[in-house]
This record gives sequence, structure tokens and C-alpha cells, in this order.
Amino acid sequence: MASYVLDTTALITVFDGEPGADVVLRALEEAAAEGQEDATEVYVPFMALMELDYITRQRLGAEEARQVCDLVKAWPIELVQSDEAWRREAARIKATFAVSLADAWICGLATLLGTALVHKDPEYQAVEGLRSLELPYKSTGR
Repeated sequence: MASYVLDTTALITVFDGEPGADVVLRALEEAAAEGQEDATEVYVPFMALMELDYITRQRLGAEEARQVCDLVKAWPIELVQSDEAWRREAARIKATFAVSLADAWICGLATLLGTALVHKDPEYQAVEGLRSLELPYKSTGR
């Protein structure tokens, strides 16, 4: 069974129609497939949804941000809220590797679940042992 954690950059890739959106959409289609014994699991960390919310608010406003976040929550995903084990893993990553606080939370979930992180963020390259599925980076470097 395939499983993925979607980083904020993967979510934005879909909404902005960037290269790599097809990879994310394919994972969502596989997760939505009814009756599959080994269905794909797609996780969205609370922190990725929060980042999507504030980025969309800055770009388009509060109502559009609410609509975008509601759409993500309607996808065939599991929206994951924090717990003690995840907090500890995020703290370990933040203390050990040069990543932002949000990225420590997001990749902490992927390492805790032992699943691939779908992203286009070169900052994650610093995290040893992280399984990742890198989407094409933007020509601006991210």
C-alpha cells in the first residue's frame, strides 16, 4: 500500500497548476478508489493546512482561503492533528536539522508514519532518513 504525506508545497502545486500537480492528483485518485484492498493513504498535517490557509489569505483573502481549505478537507485524505509522539518527532527534527518549525512538523509526520513526503522544498534535503517524493522545483528555486 502506498502512503504519502502532503507538504504545503504539494497542496499549492495543485491549486496553482504547477508541474507536479499530476503526481499529487494521481495519489488522491488512488486514495479515492473504492474497494481497493491496498488503497493509497494520503495524509495532510494540520501545519500544512495552516500554511495553505495563511498563504491563500495573503493572496486572495479570508473567504477564498476558507473555500480552499474546505476543498482540501473534502479530498480523500486524513487530516492529522498533533499528538505527543508527533510533537516529540518534530522537536527531534527541529533540534537536529536546519529546517523551519513548520517543516519540522510536516516532515516529522512523514518520518513518524514511515511514509513518503510529497514536496518541492529543497530544505527537506537536510533531513537524513526522510523518504520523499520531490516534485519539480519552480524555476525561482523553490
